[in-house]
Amino acid sequence: MKRCAVSTGPNKKPLSILLFVLILYSIKSLVWLAAFPIFQTPDENRHYDYILHLTKLHHFPLVSSKVDRGDLPMQETIDLQKFASFDRLVYKPAHKTTWFFSDDSLKTALANYQETDLMSEQPDFENILLYSYPPLYYLLGSGAYRIARAAGLNIAERFYAVRLLSLIMGLVSLVLIHRIAVILKIPTFVRLFMLLFVVLWPQLSMFMVSVQPDVLAMLLILVISWLIVKSDPHNFPYLTLAVSLGLLGLTKYHYFAALFVGVYAISVWQSRLDHRRIKINKLVGSMAISTGFCLIWIVHNLAGYRALHLFDGFLGGPDNSLPHRIKLYFLLFKGLFRQSYVARLGWLDIRVAELVYHLFWVVVLVGLFSAIVLAAGKIKRSDFRSLLGKEPYLFNYLYLFVPFVVFIGLMVSASLLLTPLLNFQGRYYFPFVMPQVILFVYFPWKAIKKKNLAAVYSVLIAIFMFVIQIYSLWTVVERYYG
Repeated sequence: MKRCAVSTGPNKKPLSILLFVLILYSIKSLVWLAAFPIFQTPDENRHYDYILHLTKLHHFPLVSSKVDRGDLPMQETIDLQKFASFDRLVYKPAHKTTWFFSDDSLKTALANYQETDLMSEQPDFENILLYSYPPLYYLLGSGAYRIARAAGLNIAERFYAVRLLSLIMGLVSLVLIHRIAVILKIPTFVRLFMLLFVVLWPQLSMFMVSVQPDVLAMLLILVISWLIVKSDPHNFPYLTLAVSLGLLGLTKYHYFAALFVGVYAISVWQSRLDHRRIKINKLVGSMAISTGFCLIWIVHNLAGYRALHLFDGFLGGPDNSLPHRIKLYFLLFKGLFRQSYVARLGWLDIRVAELVYHLFWVVVLVGLFSAIVLAAGKIKRSDFRSLLGKEPYLFNYLYLFVPFVVFIGLMVSASLLLTPLLNFQGRYYFPFVMPQVILFVYFPWKAIKKKNLAAVYSVLIAIFMFVIQIYSLWTVVERYYG
C-alpha cells in the first residue's frame, strides 16, 4: 500500500506542536481578555461580586429569600461598573466605551480611588441564585484577587487578574486535551488540528477568559477524563478520581451529575465484559467520597437558605403547558443555542453573519455523520459487545462521550420541565470540549479513507476557524470601541 504523504505518526514532535498551540492560545487569549470591557461577558459582574464578598467580608454571600433579605452587591462592584463607562449593568450598551489600558484620565481616577470593604446601599442588580453556587472557583478567584491587591494593582487591574486565572485554567486544559489525544493514539497531525479547533472557536475564546466557574469545570472534567483513559486497571487511582469528582461537585452540580452517572454506567458495563477492569465496589466507594464533597455545600445552602424557594418564577407564565415549552425549546435552539454555541458574544448580543453559523453547523453535522459511519463499520465487522471486549481501548471513547450525552439529556430535560431559557445556551456544553473536538475533527479524518483528502478537510476546517476567529474579534472591537 502506498504510504500517505502526510505524517500521522503519533509521536512525531508532539511537544513542539503543543508548545506552538500554547503560545498561540496565550497571545490570542490576552487579546480577547483585553477586548471585552469589564463585566461585559454573561453574569461576569455577579461572579466577580461573589469573589469580592469572599475576599472583603470573609463569608459566602447570601441569597435573598421571601423571609430574609440577602446580601447586596459590594460597593466596589458598583464602582467598577461606573469606571467601565457603564452607569449600571446593561446587556446591550448603546454607547461606545474607552479601552481601559489607553485612557489616562481613567487610570488616574482608578489610582485615586478610595477602596471600601462595604456593600452598596442600593442593589444595582438582583440577588440571584448565583450566590448559592458551589464555591471552588470563587475561592481560587479570591486568591488571585488577593495576590493582585498585594502587588499594588488598582481595582480594575485586579479584575483582569481574575480573568487571567481563567486564561491559565484554559492553558492547562489544552495540555490535558493533548495528553488525552496521545493516550487515545490520535495521530500528531490530527492532534494539531484538534487543538487549533479549540483555540480558534470564537465562543470558547470568550468563555476561557471570562470570570465564571465553567472554565474550572472544563479543567476538572479533563482531569477526570485523563485519569480514566491513562490508568492501568490493576492500579486504578480511585481516591484521586473521588477527589477530582468531588472538586467538580464543588464547582458545578450539573457537570458532577453527568460525570457521576456516565462514569459509573460505563464502568459497570466494562466490568461485565472484562472482570479484570475497574472494580465496581471500589468505584462505588470513590463515588460516595465525591458525593460527600457535594453534600458539604448542599447542607450549607439548606442551612442558610431554608426559606428560599429555588424555582419561584421559573414555573409560571401565561402558558406553561408542555406543548408550549416544546415550541419554545425549538425556537431557542434555532436562535439562542445555535448561535451561542458558535459566536454570540458579550452579553449574548454581539452576533456574527448568519453564514458563519450555517457553516459551523455543517462541520458539526459532518462530525456526527462520521461517527455514525465509523460505528456502523465496527458493528458490521464484528458483534459490538465482543468487539469491546477484544478492544478495551474503545471504552476510553465511551468514558468521554457517555457523560456528555448524559449532560445533554439533563439540559434538555431541565429546559422542557422548567423553562427553556434556564439551560439553553451553547456555552454550557463547553466543559465537555474533549468529545466534541474528537467528533468534529478526528472522526471525519478517520472516516475519510483517502488520508490526503482527510488532511485537506482538516486544513480547510482550520482555515475556516481562523477566519471566524478574526472576524468575531473584529466584530467585538467594532461593537465596543469602533
